[in-house]
Amino acid sequence: MKPASDTVNSVVLQLAHRELQRVFHDRRLIVGLIGLGLVFGFAGPFGTDTSLSLAPRLLYWLAIVVITGLAGWIFTRFFSNALCRLGVSPLFSALFGGALAGVPITLIVHGINIAFLAMPLADLTPSFATLTGTIVAISATVSTAMFLITLGPTPQTPQSTAPIETANSAPRLLTRLPYEKRGTLLSLSALDHYTEVVTTTGKELVLIRLADAIAEASPVCGLQIHRSHWVALSAIARLERDTSRLILTVSDGRTLPVSRSNISALKEAGILPGQTNG
Repeated sequence: MKPASDTVNSVVLQLAHRELQRVFHDRRLIVGLIGLGLVFGFAGPFGTDTSLSLAPRLLYWLAIVVITGLAGWIFTRFFSNALCRLGVSPLFSALFGGALAGVPITLIVHGINIAFLAMPLADLTPSFATLTGTIVAISATVSTAMFLITLGPTPQTPQSTAPIETANSAPRLLTRLPYEKRGTLLSLSALDHYTEVVTTTGKELVLIRLADAIAEASPVCGLQIHRSHWVALSAIARLERDTSRLILTVSDGRTLPVSRSNISALKEAGILPGQTNG
């Protein structure tokens, strides 16, 4: 059996890897950061309009905004996930995770300053503590704000952006997903303090407990088949026995385990081993 610390590290690294993939596949985020970097580059704030010519200034601000933006997101999620695994509440994990992320972000900013502004470390030392405190405070504030926005009420999706679910029947849980992933709800799976929401148009990791996610899945009819899994009744393709356990196949081809304590609920729903739903 693996030590508990190895399991914690494994889950944290899996979540960090997933966030890394998500960040670099989100074109809107990348384009937004590049656009913001160009705006700062042309504007030349904080004296960079006089210390750097246009071309180096554009490169400087692109490096500052893009690198610290991506690094801040990744480090914040990594530290927040690690703190959650250690038993810290999600809110304080977001707060302290953002604060911890401010430290490597500060080092990145200093490194970019040295590379572009040719400033020796001796010249940076007097402002190091001030800059670190500022970046840590900003990072913690942004991380906490994003956490509260994620858990807070979100506006209803316009009907035109949810072609599969109507505005009246769409579960509230879908409003937590990007528009392009708000398809028909298939399943929910718990992963640490997150729930993986799978729809017909994609999947997304949402910072919400499985029990709360199931409550927000209404009015979609479904069953909790395992302490870590819930599936919509319409998404059940088949249920079959594999040696001594039951395996449920979802309509998208994925398989999920069925715990013994939930077999009776499946039978009451009329879903028996070997049958297909619908």
